[in-house]
Amino acid sequence: MVLVYRWEVQGSDMVLNTIEIWSPKYSTDEVLIDPKKVAAHNLIIFTKAKHLEGKQFYLSGLTIRQSHLVSNGKIMCHAVPMDKLELIATPENNKQRRLV
Repeated sequence: MVLVYRWEVQGSDMVLNTIEIWSPKYSTDEVLIDPKKVAAHNLIIFTKAKHLEGKQFYLSGLTIRQSHLVSNGKIMCHAVPMDKLELIATPENNKQRRLV
């Protein structure tokens, strides 16, 4: 799925690659991302983590690729610290956008 967002700061359309993740790795407070799914601009959505439900995060491809590789038990993944994710939308923000 590819979404197009208009960023007011930049004033241009930016295509975001959507990456769905079940939940962060709580023991290390990291997100494991398959290198095959990484694009230049990425929208991170958590599907199983209740406390992150409805929130959307931005990660640049450069930030992801700079993270170290670890195994998730099957494949090698980039381990990105949670504090690198930029919050871009919450359920409250989405409601406000729909009204405008």
